[in-house]
Amino acid sequence: MNKENFVPTEFLQDNINLLDEKKSQTTYKIKYVSKYVEKWLFVMSNIGDVKNINFIDCMCNAGIYTDGELGTAIRVLQLFNKFAIQHPDKTFNLILNDINPDRLNVITTIINDFIGIKATNIRLITRNMDVNKFLSDEKFFYQYFNCYPNRSSNLVFVDPYNFCTVKISVLQEFLSKTYCELIFNIFTSDFVRNQDKDKMKNFCAEENITCTSKRAMVNQITDRLKVGNIRHSFAYEFKTITNTELYQIMFFTPNIRGLEKLKEALWDTFNGKEFHRNEKDLEEIQMCMFTEEDEKDWRLETHSSIAKQLLLEHFSDNKEIDYLTIEGFIIENTMLNGNQIIEHVLKPLIQEGKMKKLGYVKRSSNYKSDKYIIGVLKNGNY
Repeated sequence: MNKENFVPTEFLQDNINLLDEKKSQTTYKIKYVSKYVEKWLFVMSNIGDVKNINFIDCMCNAGIYTDGELGTAIRVLQLFNKFAIQHPDKTFNLILNDINPDRLNVITTIINDFIGIKATNIRLITRNMDVNKFLSDEKFFYQYFNCYPNRSSNLVFVDPYNFCTVKISVLQEFLSKTYCELIFNIFTSDFVRNQDKDKMKNFCAEENITCTSKRAMVNQITDRLKVGNIRHSFAYEFKTITNTELYQIMFFTPNIRGLEKLKEALWDTFNGKEFHRNEKDLEEIQMCMFTEEDEKDWRLETHSSIAKQLLLEHFSDNKEIDYLTIEGFIIENTMLNGNQIIEHVLKPLIQEGKMKKLGYVKRSSNYKSDKYIIGVLKNGNY
C-alpha cells in the first residue's frame, strides 16, 4: 500500500510518541479490511431502504503509523468520501472510539485538517472509552443501530493490542442484540505464549474459555459469537517469517452474501493464499519462475480440489440439496469465493459422475435455482 503525503512530516514528528510503528503484516491487514469495506459499501449504498451506513472502529488508535501510512479508520473515511458523494440520500457515520484521548485528538486532527470530510452526509462521531464499556453502551448503539424505519447497515471493527483486551462475553452480548457484521482480530500468539501466566488464566476463567489448545480456543470463541443474527464466520491467519501464527482476523455476518464479499476481498488481497506470511516463504521462492496469475490459477485448482472432496464427504447421503446449501458450505469451509463454485466445483463433479444436477429449472445453464444429489454414480444411478 503506497504511503500518500496527506499528513505533514512536522505533525508526525510532533506526535511521534503517540504513534505505533508499523509491523510487517500491518499493511496487508489494512489492505484486506479496506478492500472488504469497499465491497460492503458498494452493496449497501445501492440498497434503496438502507439509509444509514455505519463503520464503527472500537479501538481506532491515532489513525496513522510512524512511517506515515494511514490506518484502517482513515482509509475507511477515504472510501466514505467517494461513496457519500455518489449517494447523497444516505448518511455515512464513521464512529471512532479509543481509550487514549491524545490519540483521538491525533486522528480527528488528521481527519479535519489533512484528509477532510468531502460530503455533507458524512458524520464523524468520537468516543473516549474502554472498549468493553463502549460495546456495552446500549443507549449509544440504539441511537445508531436502530434507525427504523430507515434501515442501518453496520460494520464493527475490533482490533485490540492483545488477547485479554476485549471480553468475549461483552462481544457475545453485543452481537446478541445488534444486527451487524463484525471483524475481530484475535491474538492467538498471545494466548499460546502466555496461557500459563496468571493474567491469561484469570482472563480465561472469567470469560469461561476452558480449552488449552489454540484450535479449540478459536472454535470455542467462534461458537460463542454465533449469536443473535450471526450465521456465518471465517478466519484468516497472519504469520511471522518463521511460520508462527500472530493472529487471526475473524469475520462474522448474518448474511452469506457478506461472506461472499469477504472471500472476494481475500482473493483480491492475497491471491488465494491460505494465510499471510510476512516474508516470502519457500513455496513462493520455488514458484518465482511463474507469474502472479500462474500462482493464482494454481491455488484456485488446489482449493477447488479441497472443496470437491469436502462436498463428497459431507453430502454423500444421496439426499437432494439446493445450491445455496452447497454455496454456504463451500464459502465457510474453504478459500473459494462464490464466483468460483460453479465452474471449478459443480461442473467438474457433474462431469466426473460424482454429482447430479436434477433439472428442476427450465434452463440447463441455471445452476443457482436447481437442486443436486452428491455421491458416486453406480450403475447409472445414485
